[in-house]
Amino acid sequence: MKQAGRREEKDEEEEEEGEEEEGEEEEEEKEEEEGEKEEEGEEKEKEKEKEKEKEKEKREKIRHNASPSAF
Repeated sequence: MKQAGRREEKDEEEEEEGEEEEGEEEEEEKEEEEGEKEEEGEEKEKEKEKEKEKEKEKREKIRHNASPSAF
């Protein structure tokens, strides 16, 4: 009887520890996903900035090459 009770307590403790580990793993996965999303967002932002800079350079070249009477 005592052994069965101890075994049951041990099983419960192991189950709780397993749940805690799963919770920690899920939390780590969420943090990784959030980090990846942030990185993607930063990359997209950098791409947008590059595109804006390219457009700006194109406009400047056009202005530079255009005749003064065009304005």
